[in-house]
Amino acid sequence: MRQTNHSPAVRGQGFRLVLASIVACQLLLAAGCSRHGESSDTTPTNLVVQAGDDITASAGAGITLQGSISGASSNATYRWEQVSGPTVVLRGSDTLQPSFDAPRAEEDTTLVFRLVVTDRNLTFTDIITIVLVGTPVQPSPTGKLNDTGITTCGNYYIAGRSGDHNNDLDCSLLTDTVGNPIPPASRIDGTGKPTGQDGHVGRDVTHRDDSDGYAGFSFTKIDKNGKRLSSTAEQWSCVKDNVTGLVWEVKTDDGGLHDKDWTYSWYEPDSRKNGGYAGKQNGGECGSTSQCDTHAYVQAVNTNGWCGAKGWRMPTSRELRSIAVMNPGQLPPPRFEGSLDRHYFPDASNTFDHIYWSSSPIPSALMMLLGPDTTSTQHARAFNAGNRFEGGWETWFKKDRRWNVRLVRDGQ
Repeated sequence: MRQTNHSPAVRGQGFRLVLASIVACQLLLAAGCSRHGESSDTTPTNLVVQAGDDITASAGAGITLQGSISGASSNATYRWEQVSGPTVVLRGSDTLQPSFDAPRAEEDTTLVFRLVVTDRNLTFTDIITIVLVGTPVQPSPTGKLNDTGITTCGNYYIAGRSGDHNNDLDCSLLTDTVGNPIPPASRIDGTGKPTGQDGHVGRDVTHRDDSDGYAGFSFTKIDKNGKRLSSTAEQWSCVKDNVTGLVWEVKTDDGGLHDKDWTYSWYEPDSRKNGGYAGKQNGGECGSTSQCDTHAYVQAVNTNGWCGAKGWRMPTSRELRSIAVMNPGQLPPPRFEGSLDRHYFPDASNTFDHIYWSSSPIPSALMMLLGPDTTSTQHARAFNAGNRFEGGWETWFKKDRRWNVRLVRDGQ
């Protein structure tokens, strides 16, 4: 922004002060006029201050301001002042070209600086506006695994009826109400509590906080541009798993590219990834949003971008399991109608048919071990999200079947 201000009397671009004529000066020679017709302590006649053109830059970038002046005396002084925006440290703030590191932010941020030039008792200013474009949330893998979401323990009762078994017990107890042991009772920690069951250990114990995901899970909602949202946000497009660092697609219900009801056949043309059989092209049902197979869907999403990023891919079967809560029967509806937390994955279904393809093919050698109906490479792994009575589980199907897809992207 180019705006030259002059104080105390006049403000305006290209200010010029016309002095007394040479004749008048000569009449006042004794009072200090120079032989060139200017007062020896006169004000600048042609001083122009420019803070530079407005800038748009990325949050976190290094920025150098490009101030300039013309018509100043050798005694002119410079200083930069920050007018608004998050405070930054200006290096060389008393020079025309100071620099600073822009603060990192997920939202767009505006900074305003003023260049102040003082010359012969007058002050001249100009301002510049810098817009910092927010950086979308980037996954940051931790190398850790999610826990299972199992927060209760089971007893051990072998002599009686099966009805005596209970899997909803307080894990801090050593026995149930009728004295049946809660195994492994033989393994006691320093506080006298058993340590051997799932509900005794892991993030579900050490990081049990339902504010950002059930039990030990920790999720962050992300909008369609990649900006972080609060846990109470009512609209979001992706979810970041804060434990694994993966960012997951949240399906929509609008008939668009990401609609939760679209299905796809399994197809991977890369022979290094398909287990020996590419699968079936365009074998699903997805309207006219893309070719209805897994490979085409990945390409379509990456062409358009989603949640401020590209690099989306099919998840492995293990990655799909990592966001599932394996605690059927103990999870409160409607938050859970299956193994996925609907506070973060609201598109999750409560039917057995909500099955997600993984990127994992099944090699022929393994299929031969699974039975006579699976003696080919025409199968791939999938994940059934289950319902409120059964947690999610891994399964497999022929690649020409039509199932849902939930994409993921890696850390950067």
